[in-house]
Amino acid sequence: MQYVAEANLVRYCAPILSILGASFDIYQVHIDITELKTEVYLDVRQNLKVSIVLFYLSVAIGISSGLALFLLQPELSDWSLARLE
Repeated sequence: MQYVAEANLVRYCAPILSILGASFDIYQVHIDITELKTEVYLDVRQNLKVSIVLFYLSVAIGISSGLALFLLQPELSDWSLARLE
């Protein structure tokens, strides 16, 4: 029965951690957008814009991969549960 609990832990924690990891990227985008409003140097502004785009891409990948992991997982059948015990 311990193996079933560990299998469920891995099954649900990986997608949740992927989605929660995207929240750090969202926070960094917020910081960069706030800093972009007050920045006057063109090189720094360009770096911030590229950083914002890359963090948005990271957010999209993190959330979509987390949802895909969560939604596309096969159900544990009785056969696999008996095999784990």
